[in-house]
Amino acid sequence: MTADEDAPIGAGETLARYILEKDRIRGRSTSEPSVKPGAFIPRPHLELSVTCHKGLTEAEIWQLGQDVAEKRTEREGRVRTLYGRADIQCATIGEIARKYEAAARLTAVLSEPPRNHVNIVGWPADAQMQDVIAQELAASAKYRPNEFKQDP
Repeated sequence: MTADEDAPIGAGETLARYILEKDRIRGRSTSEPSVKPGAFIPRPHLELSVTCHKGLTEAEIWQLGQDVAEKRTEREGRVRTLYGRADIQCATIGEIARKYEAAARLTAVLSEPPRNHVNIVGWPADAQMQDVIAQELAASAKYRPNEFKQDP
C-alpha cells in the first residue's frame, strides 16, 4: 500500500492479526479452531499491530506473517512460530468502536514499514475495557491456521 502514514484504512478491508503463541488458539484439535481474546489485547502498548490484505496475494500475507515471527525471534532470543492468523474486517472494528464510543475510539491506520502494516489505535487505557473489546474482536475474527508451519 502506498498511502500516507496514519491514513485510515477503509471499512471494506480485511486485516490479519498474526498468531505466534499456541495458547492464543482455542480448539486447535477441532475442525473449527478459533482465536482467543488474548490475541487482540493491545498491552503493553495502546495499539495493536495487524496487516492489511489490500493488494496482497495469499502467499504474500503469509510471508509477511513469517517475517513478523522471524523478527520477534531475533528480538526476543527465542523461536517464534507463525501458527496462524486471525482475519477481521475493518468495518467490524468500526462497529465495536461505535458500541463503546465513550471508552474507545478504535481506528485502523496505516503505519508502514513493513508493507501494509496497520496499527489499531484509540484503545482505552482501562485494562478491563480492553479485555471486553478484545473479546468482541476475537468473536468476530476468522482463525486461519498456517498450513505451512514447522514447529521448532
